[in-house]
Amino acid sequence: MRHKFKSSSNSNNTRLTILLLFVSCSFLVLTLPSVVYNLIMSIGSSINNDNQLNSTIIDDNNNQSYTILLYTLQRLSMITNHSINFILYFVFGKRFRHDLKQLFTGYWRKFYR
Repeated sequence: MRHKFKSSSNSNNTRLTILLLFVSCSFLVLTLPSVVYNLIMSIGSSINNDNQLNSTIIDDNNNQSYTILLYTLQRLSMITNHSINFILYFVFGKRFRHDLKQLFTGYWRKFYR
């Protein structure tokens, strides 16, 4: 009996570790574009403010379109980062799925009484 409990505990710890690794890695990968974009924009604006560079980063139509595209992609990456946590917890979290099911079945039972 004790051996079975220990094996189950190790399995739960392994699942939790995998879940947390996926959440952490997805955070790093999905927020990196935003950090790089903001860093480039702040460096570019500080160069322009110091009058060391005559042309701004977004003067041309091509550069402006490129900047808007980069901004849109980094925002999409951040939004994905915020929404992917639910998916990761649902896929990898057995207890999360169980508790979510309990929450909704309890809600529907109260709703239809």
